[in-house]
Amino acid sequence: MARFIVVHDVAVEEMSQDQLVDLAKQVAARLKPGMEWISSWYTPEANKLFCEWEAPDEEAIRAALGEALKVYPIEIIHSVIYINPAWYREQS
Repeated sequence: MARFIVVHDVAVEEMSQDQLVDLAKQVAARLKPGMEWISSWYTPEANKLFCEWEAPDEEAIRAALGEALKVYPIEIIHSVIYINPAWYREQS
């Protein structure tokens, strides 16, 4: 699977934690086999959400997001290559 970073504009100012959890469950239910929503980071000062995905392509991510796109529209999707800092540490 390819890896992606999806940058979202946060379109709403406030949602309850329950609403956010319900939205995340909807996204999880729409994942194709082998897809994974790995993690997310939110930057309040920029009102952006950065989400890391493994997916076959960008369209699979868009399809999985479904209704969430109304709340978190996509600004851009970057195809990325994973680099683990542990790879550079010296081995004993």
